[in-house]
Amino acid sequence: MSRVAIAILCLMIGNYWCNAAFSENVIVKGTISGVQTDKVVLYQYGNKGQFVLGESAVINEAFEISKSNNIVPGIYTLQFSISDFIEIQIPDTINGILLEINKSNTEVKINFFNSEVNNEWQQFNNRRKQMERKISALYNFIIAYPEKNNKIVKNANEAFKNELKLLENERHLFLKQVVGTGVYKYEMNRTTRIPNPNLPDIRREIEMREKFWEGITTTDESLINTPLYSGLIYDYLSYYLKNNKIDKDSAENGLKFSIDTIAQRFKGSEETYRFAINYMTDGFKQIGLDNILKYIDTRYNSAERCENDKENDMLQKRLDSYDKLNEGNIAPDIYYGENKGLSDVSADTIIIVF
Repeated sequence: MSRVAIAILCLMIGNYWCNAAFSENVIVKGTISGVQTDKVVLYQYGNKGQFVLGESAVINEAFEISKSNNIVPGIYTLQFSISDFIEIQIPDTINGILLEINKSNTEVKINFFNSEVNNEWQQFNNRRKQMERKISALYNFIIAYPEKNNKIVKNANEAFKNELKLLENERHLFLKQVVGTGVYKYEMNRTTRIPNPNLPDIRREIEMREKFWEGITTTDESLINTPLYSGLIYDYLSYYLKNNKIDKDSAENGLKFSIDTIAQRFKGSEETYRFAINYMTDGFKQIGLDNILKYIDTRYNSAERCENDKENDMLQKRLDSYDKLNEGNIAPDIYYGENKGLSDVSADTIIIVF
């Protein structure tokens, strides 16, 4: 069989698979090989941050994820192992996304059969990862090398600057390809934030935080349906959440300052502002930082911004509890036995074991 005939046959098979009937509720279907996994999970983003939209068992290297509700156009995350995931644009003009995933060693190859923008995005992400590895290696070398005036460091600095320019040029070329898509909006706000490696450690950290929000639009309601805003807020707060070099009081004050900064950045749109406050509220509830949750509740949350009666009731209960626990208030009695309270005990010292 000639090469032309083989090519036509492959094309016909590919077209048959691509045009195979999607059931009405299918969002994503495809094949996966080279990965030890028994399921794939599709995450959606919205007013409550990230949540699982659907999942599928992997049977004979194939999977199919269906939806229970109407799909909202946006950027979704498909996780296909503990450490492997990809971001996918799902518009409202495609019945379903068809793809194949193949992993060989550490390299993941992904092909979309019916989405050109996702293919272009995946190819750009692969190029970006390679360039970022070079930038990271040069960055760490410049920081670690003890003789800053050495010619080796000067050459590394030049290479570092050139790689940054190449990455930015690559990004601009890609953005021209995807103008008018959700990917374009998303990537326009994913700037490469790398501080000057020649600065002292503390100054680099300060520069990162000072320039963190530069070039980022925080008032676009459509970006709520992407990982962008939740990821940015988490990254910005992480400096004080994960920094073991600062004491507890400094971390708490730093978190409060960061929360104020985020609220200020997102206040240009009621929708994005509500998203930011809700996302931080839910996050600090989950990790149990009550002082920070109290700060958000008393400073930014209100009945008007609650989405339903249940949220409003929970907020009012928290606000009531803050009032009762204010310093100087009389502590409530603790009861035990048959209507006996600790206030009935005449001893000078009481030890309570919970």
